[in-house]
Amino acid sequence: MWERFHITERVVYAPQTVSRNDFNYIFDAIVRNGEKAVFIKVFESPDENCGRDELNKIRKAVSLANKYYDSHIYIFTKKRFSDYAVAETAKDETLSLVEVERLKY
Repeated sequence: MWERFHITERVVYAPQTVSRNDFNYIFDAIVRNGEKAVFIKVFESPDENCGRDELNKIRKAVSLANKYYDSHIYIFTKKRFSDYAVAETAKDETLSLVEVERLKY
């Protein structure tokens, strides 16, 4: 599905906030192409492992910003992901988890 995702717009790698009422979530980047969108979240602290609450916030923010099934979410972390995040990713084609050995601050 994503092999047909061609970027035709200028890509801006800057934090972008998704908000609705009293809910706010910050992504490191959001790239759109028509109805499709890629959401990027980078956890720089080794203490963050994307647990249940954080993953639910990410999903909610994506659903507010775009159709969930027309989106792809890349989550990067320095440390291993929570067991919950790994299990959910196995069931959800929209999510991709990436462990990065070294992230610069």
